[in-house]
Amino acid sequence: MERMFLLDMDIERIPEPITLTAAVAMFRESDRSRDLCAIIAEHCLKEQKTHEMQDAVNRLRDQFLTAPPPGLEEEKMTRREAERLALAVVGIGGIVTIHDELQDMMYQTIEAVVEGTRTAIRNFGDFVSNNE
Repeated sequence: MERMFLLDMDIERIPEPITLTAAVAMFRESDRSRDLCAIIAEHCLKEQKTHEMQDAVNRLRDQFLTAPPPGLEEEKMTRREAERLALAVVGIGGIVTIHDELQDMMYQTIEAVVEGTRTAIRNFGDFVSNNE
């Protein structure tokens, strides 16, 4: 039941400092999650027509280099590690967007199938009653 609650949680409503802290903690524990989010951010950066997203990554990278997040202060973070972490944090937004878009498409598809099935059954029933 706890897992279902987490899946239904609207991450966009959580204050950004909390999601940032949670993201960094998650990435400390899971290189795979960090790399996946970073790959999504890298893909999104290729699609961007402005530098706004890259600027956000650069600001986060610089922030991580000058003031490492809690739990990462004990080890000196390289520029490459800070860049990867910044990309991953920005990539979380991409995952949220992808999730929302897929969820909307899934609901629309299910509603269309249900409506199509309902119409087909109605048409078949009308056909049978008209041809008795």
